[in-house]
Amino acid sequence: MSILIIDSVEEDLNATANLLRSWGYSDLISCRTFDEARARLGNSGLTLSPHAIHDLELAIIDISQNEDYPKFVQELKEKIYYQDIPILTLSEGSRAEKMPLAFAYGAADFVSKPIAEYELRARVRSCLRLKHEVDRRKARERELLEASHQLSDLNRILAT
Repeated sequence: MSILIIDSVEEDLNATANLLRSWGYSDLISCRTFDEARARLGNSGLTLSPHAIHDLELAIIDISQNEDYPKFVQELKEKIYYQDIPILTLSEGSRAEKMPLAFAYGAADFVSKPIAEYELRARVRSCLRLKHEVDRRKARERELLEASHQLSDLNRILAT
């Protein structure tokens, strides 16, 4: 289970990664640009390499100085294996200015920079709980659909 971190400021990228590691999250994909993230996820072109699919649990994205955020999130959400990834958005500057943009383009949560360690930890946990609950709900839906098909098959047999 991987966590993708995108931050154009290397110090901030390293600080976020170090915090996550100290909390026990070791499978991190750290990138400074959206293009680097696309390449690391195997999504630099129109096709995705099957060997590059990561089991992403969370994306932490800094949008402070990057206008490519909406396009990247749209590309991520278009891939069936990434569409349920919660996105935790980081930004410096005015919360009132950046927060609506973040949520409009699919963020699950928002943290202002400079990052308060306790806030980031709580929001990461919250996003991961959300991801696990969505996965659990989808698994249960698949089970119910399969049971429904089996019941339909049995009803057809009984009707003959």
